Amino acid sequence: MRILASLLAALSLGACAQAPTPLAAASNGLEARASSRQFGWRKVGEPGVLITPEGVESAARARAAEWAEDAELRFVAWGLVKVERLSAVNHSFFSPSRRSVLVVATFLSDQNQRAVEYSQPDLVKPMDVLKPLGKTLIDANRAVLLAQPYFIPGNNNPLRMVTLTHPSKFIHALWSVAGGGNLVHVNAETGTVLGIMPVETKYPAAWRDQRR
Repeated sequence: MRILASLLAALSLGACAQAPTPLAAASNGLEARASSRQFGWRKVGEPGVLITPEGVESAARARAAEWAEDAELRFVAWGLVKVERLSAVNHSFFSPSRRSVLVVATFLSDQNQRAVEYSQPDLVKPMDVLKPLGKTLIDANRAVLLAQPYFIPGNNNPLRMVTLTHPSKFIHALWSVAGGGNLVHVNAETGTVLGIMPVETKYPAAWRDQRR
């Protein structure tokens, strides 16, 4: 789970950037190696339309399907400035056959989509403990609303970082909302709040052996 937490941090930081450098370098000091491949920019959506993870998922999946036939969505990161304003979305896909990760980033400011492939073991290995992601009953906006009551009163930091994963030991996928001074974990199918902790804290060790 430590490696998974590192991946969450790496992709979360990348989601907040307007024009990110390789996401591993942004958080862990890892340099993009020659095996990393960048793909061209594409226009997505219409100017002025707010982007949500669900709203741009089909475009991201189409990009991933061109990259690899067995591409599976394994990680979603959504950066928000205030609750309703989107900064960026990252959809991260894993290809078992290629043993590579494709990160498709979509940005509000220019409505552009960027895709970068990573084959570094530091980013590929965590995908082995994540299940493929499909449609969830609780969407990203709902997850933020469910998490808000657990933010620290008086904390006015407008930044929200929302991630979606499905750890292999969990029955359901998990939304993790970092905002208001807390990190709130929400069951993506039932909306049940599973845990609240300071944003710097890693996943509880007990979760490794507990199914929810």
